[in-house]
Amino acid sequence: MTSLKVNSMGNKECFIKVVQPAIWFMVTIAFDGRRLSIQGSGRGCIGQISGELRKLVDDKPCILKFSVADVVKLCDIWDRWHLNDLRAGTQRQEDALRKYYEINPRRHSYDEACEYLSEVGLLVDNGYKYGSSWLTEEVPQDVIRWLFSLPGDGNSADDVYPPEISEQAFLDVLLV
Repeated sequence: MTSLKVNSMGNKECFIKVVQPAIWFMVTIAFDGRRLSIQGSGRGCIGQISGELRKLVDDKPCILKFSVADVVKLCDIWDRWHLNDLRAGTQRQEDALRKYYEINPRRHSYDEACEYLSEVGLLVDNGYKYGSSWLTEEVPQDVIRWLFSLPGDGNSADDVYPPEISEQAFLDVLLV
C-alpha cells in the first residue's frame, strides 16, 4: 500500500506512491493534504510526461501496463490537478481559460490570458486580478482516492523496478 514519507519540499509529511503505467515509464504521485504533485520518467523524458504517456495509447498500446482508460484518466488528472496550489486565477477565471484553450489548443502567454479574460469581463473577479498571487484549488477526494488505488504498491523507484539479477551476477557477466 502507500506509505507516509517526508516530502523534501518544506519537510511536510505526504503520501507518495510510485506506479508503472507502461513498460519503461514510472510515475510518482505525492499528496500532502493540500498539494498534488505528479511527475514521471520514461523513454528519455523526465518531469511532466503526460503527453508522452498519451502518445503510447495510440502508438504503442502493447507496452501499457494499465488499461487504456486508466492511462487516459491518469493523464487527464495529471494535466488538470498537478500543482493545484499554483493557480493564477479564481475558479471562474480558470474555467473561462480552460474553455478558451479547448478552442485554441496551443501554448498561451500570461498576456494572452489576461487579454482574453479582459474581453470576457473576468480579468478582475470579485476583486482578485488574475495572476496577482498563487491560489489553491482543492483536489476532489475522489481524484485522490482513484490515484492511490492505482495498481502498484511502491513508494520508490526500487519498488517499481526491482533488479532482475543480483549485483554479483551482473559483475560475473561483465567479467566473462
